Amino acid sequence: MKKLKTDITGRFPFVLDDYRWGVDGVIAAFTAIAQGFGTRVILFGIENDGSGNFSQGAVLIDSEIYMYAGGHVDIWEVVYLEKILTYDAAGLKEFPDRPEGDKIKDTYIHNYVQVIGSNDTIEPQPANYYTISSFVRLSSILTDIASLKSRVTALENA
Repeated sequence: MKKLKTDITGRFPFVLDDYRWGVDGVIAAFTAIAQGFGTRVILFGIENDGSGNFSQGAVLIDSEIYMYAGGHVDIWEVVYLEKILTYDAAGLKEFPDRPEGDKIKDTYIHNYVQVIGSNDTIEPQPANYYTISSFVRLSSILTDIASLKSRVTALENA
């Protein structure tokens, strides 16, 4: 795993590339863990109570975690998770060296998913839409692992 060596005596000249290095290390670690589960995993929540109310939760899509705040969907024949990318206004930065009209940039990206319901399969499916049925639940994976472990133990004790 990547990590930043910061135990050098004296003043540490921390720059943006150092931060990127650390973030890349965290992303690489999540990617390594996620490869064992697949590319689409519901980490927790996002469950329909039977009347279209979906609980809050989180998903892993291509090694990136997206939160879901919970909400209601009127139609849930086919349920999609839509990836949303927005920016936090607190991250608006001015870059004085940029050309006029290009000096202000959004820098704080906020990714999340929302639940979309449909009566039919949406064709063609937008690139940021994922059918909820294409996800595996982490709780199911853990249950399968526990079941496998108990079977292995039973075989060892036989």
